[in-house]
Amino acid sequence: MNNSIYTDEIFLHFSKSMNHHQSLDESIEFFRANGIGATLQHTQPPQQEGERYCATIKIGEYIDCPIRYAQLVQAIIKINPHIHAINKESINHTPPTACFGKLIIVDGADLNSTPIFESSKDLHMTTRIKQHNKNNKNSHITIETDELFAHSVINQWSKLFPSKRHGDGFLFHRNGSDHDANLFALSDMKCVLDDERHNYFSLMYSANDFADASQDIKLNTHKNLHDCLSWESSTTSCAALIEPTGSGKSKTFIKLAKLRTNGTHRIFTQPTRESRSVFVESVGSENIIQIFGNEELALVAIDPKHENEVKLAFSKYYEDEKAPSLSFKKFIDKELSFISDSERDELIEAHSENNTNMKRRDLPLCMTHDKLELTVSKCGEKYNPFKGSVIYSDEYRTGTVASLPNQKHKPSIIRGLKRLYASAESIALMEIKAWIEDVRVIGCGVLKQYDGGLYVMRVSSTRAEDMRDEWFSLVNPKFKAVIANGCGSDVNFTNNKGSNEWRNDDVCTIASYPTHRRVYEAMLCLRNDNFEYVRELLVVADITQSLGRNMGFRNESGANKHLLIIPHQLHIDMEFVTKHVYMTDDLDFVTSKMYDSTSDVSLHAYLSRLVAGESVPTKLVISELGLDMDEKSVNKKAKLMGLSVTRKQVDGVKLQFITRGK
Repeated sequence: MNNSIYTDEIFLHFSKSMNHHQSLDESIEFFRANGIGATLQHTQPPQQEGERYCATIKIGEYIDCPIRYAQLVQAIIKINPHIHAINKESINHTPPTACFGKLIIVDGADLNSTPIFESSKDLHMTTRIKQHNKNNKNSHITIETDELFAHSVINQWSKLFPSKRHGDGFLFHRNGSDHDANLFALSDMKCVLDDERHNYFSLMYSANDFADASQDIKLNTHKNLHDCLSWESSTTSCAALIEPTGSGKSKTFIKLAKLRTNGTHRIFTQPTRESRSVFVESVGSENIIQIFGNEELALVAIDPKHENEVKLAFSKYYEDEKAPSLSFKKFIDKELSFISDSERDELIEAHSENNTNMKRRDLPLCMTHDKLELTVSKCGEKYNPFKGSVIYSDEYRTGTVASLPNQKHKPSIIRGLKRLYASAESIALMEIKAWIEDVRVIGCGVLKQYDGGLYVMRVSSTRAEDMRDEWFSLVNPKFKAVIANGCGSDVNFTNNKGSNEWRNDDVCTIASYPTHRRVYEAMLCLRNDNFEYVRELLVVADITQSLGRNMGFRNESGANKHLLIIPHQLHIDMEFVTKHVYMTDDLDFVTSKMYDSTSDVSLHAYLSRLVAGESVPTKLVISELGLDMDEKSVNKKAKLMGLSVTRKQVDGVKLQFITRGK
């Protein structure tokens, strides 16, 4: 496809393909029936065999996006009775090179005045174009990973039948009666292409995803600890510890907090007050000093009936750029004048003790990200209260080192700290490297993991205004926690990060697009102006964190279940991989799959025992195992295992047999 485009016309090229053909008269009738205005003309001399012609259609407005152009073309192709007669090169904006004979005009409306124009916006041409741009090299493909890939395909598209691997791709049949395996998915493609019919079937994962996810992730917390100590003594000011969720990043920080190294003072920061308290408890209060926020101190010292007033006063304090320059006593007298003298004295004493603790160097300190960043920002460029300290920050927050409008902290000062950021998100490292030139990277990185406890529902929509509340009401009674934005859930894509609360529970995540504001902010953070790319990164980060609450390294027993509900038009490169992917809005169907896997297990074990040349009737398999499955379903699973299915006549009755080849 052309990389740039600016046109108000579509060019459809009609040609004879194999035994398929649409005459010029048939095309004229097609455009008339759909009310589409068009001009048609032959594109080959009359003496040549066949019939080739081009139809030019007015869009009614100018299109400057190749993907949008491809959507419009594909929408017309899909409703044409002889879709295979339209050359697939029509998706490229290619005018006819030569025309012959008279010009035929079909009266009708411009395309933007027809229903096709709006319906075409739901076609996912982006994915198809992306797939064609991949290098499609095989990863660590094995028979087992191909089996998982094939299984995931038919879970999403039950009418497709897997055939076999062929070179860099995997072949499929269109249905059970299709003898020619003309459909294909190259190893790195997240779709099955049917180029003959100008169609494709989008997938959640590629064959390479399953291959990559099958590789053992070699965690080495001892090496991480050693690398952190090595960085401490280096001249590099910034470092990043990047590993999957649940891999033990926090454990490394706990070891560092307990480690006494001559001359090194460490500070540990956490995203929330709750996670800070958990960290201090894990280290032991005798081994670390907990630093509190000023608002926290006020809420303890002041009567709870003034809680809302206190929170409002501090929110104004932090939003006002000049306010932090006030002394704490002047702030109390100005903004907290409603408190009693005893409360004022208690608060001043607590604040003084907290400030004294911040200056201690005999033990490590632990505080929230906000406390550290606002403290150093308030002090300004000339004075750094934590100069000489080494800072370890868990769960990197977007915008920490990036210069953005209306920030509470000063990123230029933050970037000057000796600080390591830990994260399970690839986007975090990308942002850090966009603003800091020299970054030491520690850890194994964010790698793909296979988890059979993950079940994915690719649904029609999860939009807040119409579907997300409904989805939440359906799944909330079934799961210990539901992670979602913009609905009734108490757990969202922000406050779930780093939590171990649901590591032994079943969880549901309802995926959604981030707000435009959040995407544009991330674009500034990453210094990247590709809206779609950055939006995809944010979605991946959100889902990775939510799945990590009970999947991957937090699902060592394999007993946990996690349901991911995601709109089918959302295409992302997920770290967690599973064969359990379903293109459906039927929640009961998917949850039944989640909690009734005995049939699959017993069937697989039974068929695995077949020796070379042995056959067994499908009906007998169902009867002996007591399966709640029909013959078609059993045969399909047998084919996934590399077995063949044949029909034989026994005593005048036709039976289906499952056979292992010799």
